[in-house]
Amino acid sequence: MPPDSNSKAQLPIPVATYKLHIGDALKDEFGSPFQWALAPDNSILISFGKTNDNWVVQRITGWETQSPKEQTLAFPFHRPSRYHLFGEPIVGSTGDFVVVYPGSHKKIDASGAVKWEEEIAAIDLRTFQVASLIQRESEFESDSLFFDNSGNLILFGASVTALSLPELKPIAVCSRWGASAQGPSATATSEQGDTARNSCSILMSMAHVSTMTEFVRNRPANQKWGAAAGGPECSREARSKEGNLELDRCGTTHFADSDGVFNTTFWHALRVYSVPDRKTVLSLPLHIYEGTATGLFAKKDGHNYLVVRRGLTLLTYLLPERAN
Repeated sequence: MPPDSNSKAQLPIPVATYKLHIGDALKDEFGSPFQWALAPDNSILISFGKTNDNWVVQRITGWETQSPKEQTLAFPFHRPSRYHLFGEPIVGSTGDFVVVYPGSHKKIDASGAVKWEEEIAAIDLRTFQVASLIQRESEFESDSLFFDNSGNLILFGASVTALSLPELKPIAVCSRWGASAQGPSATATSEQGDTARNSCSILMSMAHVSTMTEFVRNRPANQKWGAAAGGPECSREARSKEGNLELDRCGTTHFADSDGVFNTTFWHALRVYSVPDRKTVLSLPLHIYEGTATGLFAKKDGHNYLVVRRGLTLLTYLLPERAN
């Protein structure tokens, strides 16, 4: 449903507006020049690659005020194609470290075999310095990196590897394709380093599971997965940490082919819904082509905020008291 004729008069007013300073940032396959995340200390982390082959992470504090503070650090990386550019800040629950995996680039050896080379950086949020930076090869175009529900840093690729922090060295390595990967006897493999203990049983013990199947099933779910509270014309963009608020981007689909694979979506609103009753808490009109507009939820001094990114501008909205 498009915004009504009085929407301009009813537009919510942001409590703070901040223009990001990212310069000639590289854009990913969706045209986005940066990735972002909220740290446990409520700072906003901005992550992006530069054309000078540096990866940059910025930390923004005081984003709910008229005078935010910005810290910046950088580390070198090999620039991949836009289709293999990632870089979302991955934050552990303790808030001590953030891990950044900028992307992967193709490497063909003398025999013609294709490998993918990638950098991974661990950043100490207590000092806001790069604590370690490693380069590794993978058989996959893009490995998955995440903190599991027990707070362990996991690299999920041809094998499952638990990495130490801040060193990013293998602690336990397990083949996830082994025929016996249902219990402690699952196939163990060696990867990248003499400190790996090469034990599926150790990895399962760290994650407090009894089988590798259970380990895979217990991976943290992507916030964007699942049906949107706003219905089939909306896509879920984010959920609050408490799970009581959801942000959807809503629009209407046009010019779809017979298979429904190719289409054009005309966007018309970012909406915050309460969960589970699906009542609209906040609605922000969008231009029909604002397909990269999104937001994240943050909490400060007992108040809920929505921080919206529109282009390179962050707009902070105080959510109504009934959303707190």
